[in-house]
Amino acid sequence: MKFLICAPPYNDKSAGIVVLHELHQDMVNLGYDAHLCIFQNTAFSRMMFTSKTDLQDIVDNGIVIYPEVIRGNPLRAKRVVRYFLNREGAASGNPVDIGTGCELHAGHTGGCCR
Repeated sequence: MKFLICAPPYNDKSAGIVVLHELHQDMVNLGYDAHLCIFQNTAFSRMMFTSKTDLQDIVDNGIVIYPEVIRGNPLRAKRVVRYFLNREGAASGNPVDIGTGCELHAGHTGGCCR
């Protein structure tokens, strides 16, 4: 299984961004086929990958991990994991819009749930 973790450019002043970059590195170190997609804005109009990857293969067959600041499913992935690093809308001011037919599971009810 391939994973694509979507994150803004590294910024050591943002714990959420650091966590996404460390998640990528930890998954690689554990032997997972994990890739990092760095986006310049939440519309995904500019993306950069840290490794050579077949984006369409991951979108169709893998798992895309979005942080809570991303609305919807801009890459149109078939399998999406939402990584809530803060309360919904706390950083962006916008709801997540996880889409119809999606389920929301939270490890801590004081964090991401409405």
